[in-house]
Amino acid sequence: PCMLPMLLTSMPALLLAARSPLQGNPSPAASLDYLAMTPVRARTFHPNRSSMAGARGAAGRRMMSKGGAAEVGTTIESCHAKTVLYGRLRAATFALPVPWSTGSSICHRLPGFKSMNTYPMRSPLVVADFLISRSLCGRVVEVGSRFGDIMSCVKPFASQVISIEVKPSYCTALRERGIDVLCEALSEANAKRLLPDAEIYFFWLDPNEISNMRFVKLIHNELVSRNQSAQVIFLVDESVDQGEVGKQMTALERAGFSFGGKAHRLFFDETVDETQAITGRPLADGGNHASYKRPWAGRSGRWGVMTALVVDVGSQEGRERMMQQ
Repeated sequence: PCMLPMLLTSMPALLLAARSPLQGNPSPAASLDYLAMTPVRARTFHPNRSSMAGARGAAGRRMMSKGGAAEVGTTIESCHAKTVLYGRLRAATFALPVPWSTGSSICHRLPGFKSMNTYPMRSPLVVADFLISRSLCGRVVEVGSRFGDIMSCVKPFASQVISIEVKPSYCTALRERGIDVLCEALSEANAKRLLPDAEIYFFWLDPNEISNMRFVKLIHNELVSRNQSAQVIFLVDESVDQGEVGKQMTALERAGFSFGGKAHRLFFDETVDETQAITGRPLADGGNHASYKRPWAGRSGRWGVMTALVVDVGSQEGRERMMQQ
């Protein structure tokens, strides 16, 4: 009897999950979509509004992808389809796990999705769920993508995803996955030419607050010059960088940036099975044997809590204009 109210409350999501044609067995590499019951407000984007819009630096920011380039601009109809797909996948991944377990990322339910890296060689896949929830039908730029697992998962729900990557072999792999790539290091000297317009800029870099603040300021200053606004989202892995979140918050406050005073904690567990959890075998990419008996890169497994800080950047006028859309 005590379970009846909970089941009745969850019934619409459970029924939708049962009807979803995308439903399958959840991957054992599970990560928590902790936003599973958070309502999402879809934005309206104009069909003629490109992420490369405007004559300013358009040639310099033209996409370099040679195949499978992402469609630029999203019609209301296609945005609706993305929103419906997102709702179905979130309903399909929603379950009632025991309190000490995590749920499953929607990335595992995307047709054709394949993870080419493992944590900590890339961000945990739950980060893609978090980005999707904040950028549905919008434009997302990632600085440093490796093989593009995160952007490959975000792509079906965005109007465009763009990677700024330095290593040529990663650039090639990203293009093969249909992700637009700017194969060049982003710096203050080339930001006006290289940095695309977007709603979300994302990166997971060195935990030192100086490195993160450098990119936050770089993106902020460039958007101010364009009279635009956006959000920067960057990660801190407290499993190895203990105490860094507080330092990052203090640095943001001192620089006058608004992050809402909130640290978004993303719980995840991408463990394959108990053998891998204990011994680290089979080894993953880069010789990753993170496990209880064989810690790797400071991690005792492919699980943890990633902290995401969301920072408002750009001009106040641009921010007000974006809120009105």
